[in-house]
Amino acid sequence: MAISFSDIIGAGLASNVIGAIWYGPLFGEIFIGAMNKEKKSTTWAEESMERKGFVKLLLMELFLGTLQAWALSHGDMSNYSSAISTGLWMTICFQIPATISSSTWEDRPVIVTVMNVAKNALVLVLQAALLCYLSSMDKAPCCAGTDTEVLEG
Repeated sequence: MAISFSDIIGAGLASNVIGAIWYGPLFGEIFIGAMNKEKKSTTWAEESMERKGFVKLLLMELFLGTLQAWALSHGDMSNYSSAISTGLWMTICFQIPATISSSTWEDRPVIVTVMNVAKNALVLVLQAALLCYLSSMDKAPCCAGTDTEVLEG
């Protein structure tokens, strides 16, 4: 199943949207509260954006989300079950260990670590499902070769 570069960029952009919702209206207050305690400052976010530049940070996140989607695209995206499984395995084998390791060394609050792991898991699973969907839009039904054919056959 061919996955186009535009599919990969779309899944990368989805990562930004999910992050904005996750760290914004869903859990923004909890995250900011925990980080304010860690940084011993209430202006760390503004200072970071000022120092690094908001657009630069967004472009970096788009690049990283796209890179993640590109890595996912090398997994089995032929049906939703396989795609989601690939996203979960990437979460279990890469995201969780890397996030916990860096959080431990940086002495991050547990709530921040849990929120980051959960967001990363959600992003990988949704990116995988989106790649499956986008790569099969020209086929009918969606994700030709899905598990429903196995059940019927």
